[in-house]
Amino acid sequence: MGGLDALVFTGGVGEHSQVISDDVCAGMKFIRIELGPRINLGDGWHQLNKPTSRARVLVILTDEDLMIARDTYQIVGGGWRIDP
Repeated sequence: MGGLDALVFTGGVGEHSQVISDDVCAGMKFIRIELGPRINLGDGWHQLNKPTSRARVLVILTDEDLMIARDTYQIVGGGWRIDP
């Protein structure tokens, strides 16, 4: 890899396991990712990188069950709507 703009963690493990994000980022020191304290950016977004990091490291909260339900609805069709 020649570089990276952002590394995004999502899903249950990505959102809630600091051990996973720390381990993944430790293996990417060649890109000069620097982790800092978790900063809440609002709307389910968190930033994990220091300002001096060459790439942003983000955690984005997801609702996987809702996405599965929406995809299923699109596949099978139906007369009801799923709102977040």
